[in-house]
Amino acid sequence: MNKALAILPIILVAAVVLPSCAVAPQLSNLEKEELQSRQLECDKRTGFNSCVSVLQSAGYTIEAADFETGIITGSGETKNTTNLFSALAGVSSSSQTSVSVFVEEWGPGTTKVRATFVEGSFASGSYGQQSSNDKTIYEASVYQNFFESLRQAVFVRSGTQP
Repeated sequence: MNKALAILPIILVAAVVLPSCAVAPQLSNLEKEELQSRQLECDKRTGFNSCVSVLQSAGYTIEAADFETGIITGSGETKNTTNLFSALAGVSSSSQTSVSVFVEEWGPGTTKVRATFVEGSFASGSYGQQSSNDKTIYEASVYQNFFESLRQAVFVRSGTQP
């Protein structure tokens, strides 16, 4: 009986984490780049600053931003995803979206931006068990919304520069 109680939190952690292990769409590298990238009519500085601004407006905390490399990383708010059964078994779970963006000069007056959004899930039990799972988000609407907001930010910044 004690062995059954000891293994219960492990089973519950698996029950929380495994459903999030759904198979991602099989996209080619070219399809992934097409989904996650856009070219903008602006210089690299305007594109970079607009990316930081859009991410902050969307609720992301900027963890690192380096103009020279063009890399921006950020994380969204942590959401508690613990359900009743998990809580009763002493298991807690949460999820958080993170983002990495690469901004590069693509030609005269053109900047290329590639963004990758990742959903991370975490679970821990009362006996010290921990598990985590990261899954790249491939929903077109996520990227469409980001790039639409980015185009608007670039438009505003381009119109207000001296």
